[in-house]
Amino acid sequence: MERICLDANNDIQITWISNMDTCEDFIFYEIWGKENDLSTFKKIGEVHNYYATNFLCIKAGDISNQWKYFLKGYRICGTNTDSVLSDTMQIDKISPDNIQIDTVSVLTGKTIVGWKESKSGDTKGYIIYYVDKNNKNIVIDTVLGKTNTSYYDTGSRNPNESEVQYRVVAFDSCDNLSAISFGHKTLFIGYSQDSCNKEVNLAWTPYSYWNANDCIYKIVVKEDGGNEFVFDSTNGNSTFISLKGLKNKTNYCMYIRCYNTKLEYSTSSNVQCFITQFIENPGYIYLQNIDVVKDNLELNWLVENKSGIKSFQIYKGEDTLSLNPYSLIDFTGDLVYNYIDNQVNVDSIRYYYKVAIIDNCNSEGKQSNFGSNILLKKKKIENNYFLEWNTYFHWEKGIENQVLFSEDKEEQVWVPEQFLDAKVNLFSSGLKDKEIQGYEKCYYILAEENSSSYGTKAISKSNVVCVTGDMVAFFPTVFCPGSSIESNKIFIPVGKLINWDESKIQIFNRWGELVWETSELEKGWTGNLKNQKRAPQGVYYYRAVMYGKNGTGFRYFGTLNLIR
Repeated sequence: MERICLDANNDIQITWISNMDTCEDFIFYEIWGKENDLSTFKKIGEVHNYYATNFLCIKAGDISNQWKYFLKGYRICGTNTDSVLSDTMQIDKISPDNIQIDTVSVLTGKTIVGWKESKSGDTKGYIIYYVDKNNKNIVIDTVLGKTNTSYYDTGSRNPNESEVQYRVVAFDSCDNLSAISFGHKTLFIGYSQDSCNKEVNLAWTPYSYWNANDCIYKIVVKEDGGNEFVFDSTNGNSTFISLKGLKNKTNYCMYIRCYNTKLEYSTSSNVQCFITQFIENPGYIYLQNIDVVKDNLELNWLVENKSGIKSFQIYKGEDTLSLNPYSLIDFTGDLVYNYIDNQVNVDSIRYYYKVAIIDNCNSEGKQSNFGSNILLKKKKIENNYFLEWNTYFHWEKGIENQVLFSEDKEEQVWVPEQFLDAKVNLFSSGLKDKEIQGYEKCYYILAEENSSSYGTKAISKSNVVCVTGDMVAFFPTVFCPGSSIESNKIFIPVGKLINWDESKIQIFNRWGELVWETSELEKGWTGNLKNQKRAPQGVYYYRAVMYGKNGTGFRYFGTLNLIR
């Protein structure tokens, strides 16, 4: 007999190793068992396959967990039937010896768990548990083999985010379990930089499963990708250390290694990598331009010295005396920065901005120059349209020139219309109110900076302003839904500067009944009634309310012929 196991379903599995001499011929095995020491053996079953090595007693555990079994094998030797008896064995209920974790360490962002080998001869392997935040033991994996005493956790648990706790259990061939081990948590290290004091502070969770008096913590450092070295150390009762003497603007990776001086074990924490950013006097900050981009304002600024900067405070207001803190932008190590402000009305309000440096001590440092968008407006004087704007405010050495751009509608490009002096802020468009029906022309102003001492030559664009005449619309008098000419298939007005979203139309038959209407005039009438049936051929009447892009509304009435 090899073993007898009682499983979780109360089935009893009998396993044996056959070395019976088959002589001339094997006949069968008999399985004999008794429920307890007070009962007698009885035949449980037969197995007629010589190579079989197990027999399952379904639900035998419901009767008793004290069963004992032996095997009787039958064979033919010559003209006789012979039998062979096995040894007698009872259900294996002996758990493996308890084991304990030696260390848990972090390696390349994952955890390695190590433990002592089980002293029990029948040790099939080990079960690894993760202990969650509610102290619940959760099985995550199984390690087979008595001598395999480590586990590399490649699961979702992340020792780089927080400490992770594990426990281990040994199990034997009958899945009997040892007592669960004590939990061991990973060392978790965090860091902060005191840029004002030019030091890095490390704090970690203690490795509390060893006597703190027998331990030391060593701070292992790698500088700019070089070799590791021990930078400092502290006793086992400490969980905090301040590191001085580190280089500024240097890439460091650090972790804690806890040494048990008596057991000669060690365990390592997660790795923290960072670039030292100690306070230095920041250089200038220059607001390069304020630019209208679609319906937003884009701010661009540059800084001379990257050191000592934590963030940028943007101030915003409608004049230079009422600027308030508006948005805080993180410093990313670049020299040029960009910010899009979408909480603006570029067609009606002039905004003022400045940007201030916030250093690593949370103190406000240097401030930039002021900047303000160019606000372009149209102005009607009697029957003529003028363009008026504020000149850009303000660059270090002022404006070099200004350019008035207009849109070429046919080519869909913007072209320079007029080059202007730096101080000009009023221009006559040459367009008259009564002469621009069905016509629209759009403009914007571009200002160019005189070359600054910071090496910039920026531009600033204004909002777009359009001088828009009244709409023009024409309605066809005949349409044929069955026409082979696409434009003749629907009834739809044609014209210029129509605001389709605001325009509506109604169709009536000759008895004055409303047969179709829509507020999606751009799709036109296809000749179907409101119930989607085809309208009969004949004369119909339309009534339309049309709006132009300049907001002016018109009413249209007329007749149309529908031809089938």
